[in-house]
Amino acid sequence: MDVKQLTNSTTLHWKKPKSGTPAGYYVLARETDSPVWQKKIFTTGLSIKVPLSKDNYIFAVQTISQSGNPGVPVIPGIAK
Repeated sequence: MDVKQLTNSTTLHWKKPKSGTPAGYYVLARETDSPVWQKKIFTTGLSIKVPLSKDNYIFAVQTISQSGNPGVPVIPGIAK
């Protein structure tokens, strides 16, 4: 997660899995006080800018296999 800019949007970057070729990725988002994921955004890229504030949402990235099966959501760290 890119935290260099203090904006109301959030940029996330991730790496491809070490094995296999995913069909894409879901970026999951939930408000900080919600126990469930509230938004799911599909992308085939390795980064995305979402119009949601990193101060108000928790994010995760989930790999989607070629057969459509989702992987385990991974909560991002701070980009270096």
